[in-house]
Amino acid sequence: MVTVETVMCVLMPFLFRQYCTKRTTWLFLVVSLSLSTLLHLTLVFTTEITTHPVAIVHHSVPEKNSTCWFIQSMYLLVMRGSSAYEVIQKVYYWIQTTVAIIIPTVAMLICSILIVKQFTFK
Repeated sequence: MVTVETVMCVLMPFLFRQYCTKRTTWLFLVVSLSLSTLLHLTLVFTTEITTHPVAIVHHSVPEKNSTCWFIQSMYLLVMRGSSAYEVIQKVYYWIQTTVAIIIPTVAMLICSILIVKQFTFK
């Protein structure tokens, strides 16, 4: 897996030492955590958890002349019923897909191409 730091280390070693510091790393981690938290907070407002009974099981206990009842429940994450919530949900999924899959894949592809291009003989 090729990262931006690897490309900087290979192609620009002096800039790598200048920009890839602990402070910069912590800054990126805090910013990433904050943006991820803000993005996922939309789920709190657009969905709700509901409980539905799935099955009622009846067991007789002959020794004590009693009956046991078990109600098994299922928990569902359900989208709230407004068209505004549907739009927010679609925007959330597209942002999530773009940030988690598309951008990292394209960035790694570009970084790999840059490194291979640097070491190919002309």
